[in-house]
Amino acid sequence: MASQKEDSNYKGTLSAPMTMLRGPTGSPSQAPSSVTGGAHHLVSLLPEGTQLALEDTNSPQSQAYYWLMGDRNLPFLTDDRIKQRFTLTAIYFATNGDDWTDNTNWLRYNVHECEWYNQPSFGLKHVLAQLYPDYLIGFHEVTPTICNDDGIYHHLWLDQNHLVGSLPHELYLLTSLQTFSAVFNELEGGISSQIGLLTNLEGMDLAFSFQKAGTIPSEIGMATSLRVLGLVSNGLEGFIPSELWLLTKLQGFLGLSQNPQLEGILPTEIGQFSNLKVLNLEDCGLRGTLPSELGQMDSLEWLFVPRNGINGTIPTELGFLHQNLSVLSLLENNLTGTLPSQLGELTSSTAVSVHNNQLTGTLPREFGQLTSLTMGLTFHNNQLTGTLPTELSSILSLQNLQFQNNRFIGQIPSEFGLLYSLSWLEMANNSLSGIVPQELSALQQSLHTLTLQDNPLLSGSLPDALCQTNGTCTSNILFQCEGSYGLSFDCTDILCGCGCSCGANGANSTE
Repeated sequence: MASQKEDSNYKGTLSAPMTMLRGPTGSPSQAPSSVTGGAHHLVSLLPEGTQLALEDTNSPQSQAYYWLMGDRNLPFLTDDRIKQRFTLTAIYFATNGDDWTDNTNWLRYNVHECEWYNQPSFGLKHVLAQLYPDYLIGFHEVTPTICNDDGIYHHLWLDQNHLVGSLPHELYLLTSLQTFSAVFNELEGGISSQIGLLTNLEGMDLAFSFQKAGTIPSEIGMATSLRVLGLVSNGLEGFIPSELWLLTKLQGFLGLSQNPQLEGILPTEIGQFSNLKVLNLEDCGLRGTLPSELGQMDSLEWLFVPRNGINGTIPTELGFLHQNLSVLSLLENNLTGTLPSQLGELTSSTAVSVHNNQLTGTLPREFGQLTSLTMGLTFHNNQLTGTLPTELSSILSLQNLQFQNNRFIGQIPSEFGLLYSLSWLEMANNSLSGIVPQELSALQQSLHTLTLQDNPLLSGSLPDALCQTNGTCTSNILFQCEGSYGLSFDCTDILCGCGCSCGANGANSTE
């Protein structure tokens, strides 16, 4: 065994060989002769799987064992603290702790493990809160104390700390944990079926932590205290276990997005999540229909289910969410049928996105009641028909209005000139007719993108002010600045302006 420095601040990295002799019952019967004192007691506190791992001299468990045997304070520690100190040390060795971004105080004998470095931001709260309002509603407005008065861990946060390797099963010996977060790391493996042992766990966020995390264990349904669960972008696969939908105490955030190899449906039980604030299910392999029970999620602020294979119609019951729903995103699915007029009741919403589906029918005039919309109203790439309702001009703070690639007819409402906040107005590839209203000139200072092409019945001369459309883009949370900006229209015999002469025989202008 490598000699250990006498310095009480020594951060040990022990890799001595270890051979555990086993008796007839399969339990350890003798510790290495170089280790005395509490060896038998320590081993007796560990589950059988950990005892087996001790036989591998290179295992993180074996390294943690030897490190702990060098702790002179071991005889004075409670059993809970012995298991805790062993577990944290195993996590350190299993995830290449020597190369962590910050491993301050870890594996220092004279420092209480509650003072080992612990990232003070559960699930990168302050970062993710910029994307998801109330991401961790009710969770620790002030950074909590890591341990309780008895020195037992309640919170383990190792976000963005360059953890590499696999989380050891011993993590689940920390049964008093209330929150665990390891966002943005480079872990292997996945979530153990032993997650069900953490019955006190209220929040877990492992977003962007794994390249390929395997399946979601059904035992997650045993962690019934969970209020926040983030598994975003972890290479998850297989069916979403039905037990997940038993976690009815979820209230802050449920995120399974960016796991396209998952499969599943939204069950009717989703309606029992009456306290949930954010439901993020983008690109996670959902099929089937949207259950009407979504309308029972009274506290929901974000309903984010884009880029799945959901079919059927949009439930009219979504209108029941009018008190709190801020963002509704159903884009890039296989939704059919008409746009329910009840969506016009979502008067608290700042963004409604239903584009890239197979929706038909007209655009309800009730959408003009969505006066809180700021970020966007997008229903492009569908099969909508009829005229554009003038009532949309009531949404005075709207920044993004897109309805290109539909089948709208009739004139462009002159009232659109009242939408002084518009930066993005896309109307291309419809069957709009008549002149382009002079009133749109009022949008010159705000617009960075105006598309009119592929509307062969538009006529007249474009207002001069539109020729100076501002190409500067101001990005926001939902819509990033990509592609071409400015004015785009077809220069034809009947539509001219902005350097295009009428009768130009189809020459195009995109300046």
